[in-house]
Amino acid sequence: MRPLLRWFPLTWATGAYVVLLWIPTYSSARASQTSGGVAIRTTGHATLAAVNGAKVYLILAVPVIAAALGALPWPARLRRPAAIAGAVIASGFVILGMASVGLFFTPSALGLVALAAVAEPLSRPNNDR
Repeated sequence: MRPLLRWFPLTWATGAYVVLLWIPTYSSARASQTSGGVAIRTTGHATLAAVNGAKVYLILAVPVIAAALGALPWPARLRRPAAIAGAVIASGFVILGMASVGLFFTPSALGLVALAAVAEPLSRPNNDR
């Protein structure tokens, strides 16, 4: 189960990244009329990068990098802090981007929260009494 929890957030975030960058998400329609009374209708589609510029590549990479924190092979003492950091970053991205692209990364953020919940704690209590 833990390998699934490690790799699901990264897989989902990477898939959402690719889909959001390559699928046309904007559409436009324009109608005009010439002086001769002929109506002209023009439609078009554009991607996030075409409308918002190259900065969108970096912005959408934030949840992918956060998900990578949970998938990297950290030493045992750093696994939980890395998973918590990834969960906080991804959840913050989802909340801040909720009105636009943030909701596409919700499954990844939830997966990181679950990974942080089951990760090994920094120290284990000694119950050898």
